[in-house]
Amino acid sequence: MSLVLARAGFSRPVIEAVLDDLERRGLVDDRRFARLWLSSQVRARPRSLRLLRRDLLREGVAPGIIEEELREVAREHPEPALAEAAVRKKLRPTGADPARLARLLAARGFTAAVVREALRTVLGDDAPGEEDAWRRDDSGHDAEP
Repeated sequence: MSLVLARAGFSRPVIEAVLDDLERRGLVDDRRFARLWLSSQVRARPRSLRLLRRDLLREGVAPGIIEEELREVAREHPEPALAEAAVRKKLRPTGADPARLARLLAARGFTAAVVREALRTVLGDDAPGEEDAWRRDDSGHDAEP
């Protein structure tokens, strides 16, 4: 919120006074915002903890609050479970194209190991093998790094 007020031309002392007042009234709570935002994102668009951290930083949440809230998310939703949730969510509308699902997970910040594990768990025998088939594009050519 301070960035928005600064861009609108308010001075630093005015911004701090307004934010202090809002916090005293319980109207600004970064911890609550981070918790609710993470809960929403985990359900609506599961992605890696690394990308969730990046996005909360962009929202202006303090790094300490982010780390505490992400630890809680990681306890409830380990990264492989988030990747599996993303695969299951995409299976509904698009079907089971393993290469496409793998690229989706990679774009959402999951490591290659987590991608393979999630695809094996959800797709079973249809999952790409160790030859890194998940790195192929739709035409079967190696995808750009």
